[in-house]
Amino acid sequence: MNNNIFFIFSHQDDEFGLFNVIEKATKKQKNVFVIYLTSGLKTKNQNSKNKQLQRDKESLKVLLKLGVSRNNIFFLGKKLNIPSYNLYKNLNIVYQEINKFLKKHQGKHIIYTHSWEGGNEDHDACFVIVKKIMYQNLKITKAFEFSHYHNHKTKILPFKVQNFISDKKKIYRTKIKFDDKIKYINYLFNYISQLYLWLPIFPFVIIRILMNDYGNLKMIKKNLIIKKPHKGILLYEKLRTKKYAYFKKYFLNFLSN
Repeated sequence: MNNNIFFIFSHQDDEFGLFNVIEKATKKQKNVFVIYLTSGLKTKNQNSKNKQLQRDKESLKVLLKLGVSRNNIFFLGKKLNIPSYNLYKNLNIVYQEINKFLKKHQGKHIIYTHSWEGGNEDHDACFVIVKKIMYQNLKITKAFEFSHYHNHKTKILPFKVQNFISDKKKIYRTKIKFDDKIKYINYLFNYISQLYLWLPIFPFVIIRILMNDYGNLKMIKKNLIIKKPHKGILLYEKLRTKKYAYFKKYFLNFLSN
């Protein structure tokens, strides 16, 4: 029996970091699932519903091209009405919902999710949820993390894209055919609703795809230990008001119960 493969993301469009990994998985088997943990909106206001639908459609369009079945794509954050930047407040309910979902599927599970890197608080919250699920669910054989962006040891540029903070653990890399590189670059331009956020990131993702340094993975350790992603001010601390110490309380309370 093949493993069930779960890609657990914070927001619609987060799949941009793993086009190659998702497509490789769907070419091997059908039981590939994608779960989004927030609504993708900054508010619970229903007036923003059109924007949410647009984000959903953008991700659906790309995922279907990558071979994911529509029946295997779940907008959990939309169902639970969890706005962006609020996943840390909903750790337990999301954890419970994902566990229910995993129990419905026979066989072993492999999970792919965000790195713990201090770039986005929702990405870090997503990592923490997967960390606990992996620790307590014996059906999960492996869990992998991928980097989005962070500001560890940046000099001229304000952030790094798809660059792991530490290289102490083995990095799993995949060679990408030239045709696939062009295809993945074209997929990036599907995310029109987030273009204002994408513009600074786009060039770096494109370079990584072309340089065959894209969609890299590391295995997540099976424990409940977390510490500050890196020394100094984290990227989300620079961009928003809340500090790591604030989120740390939520994360540690969740992991200890």
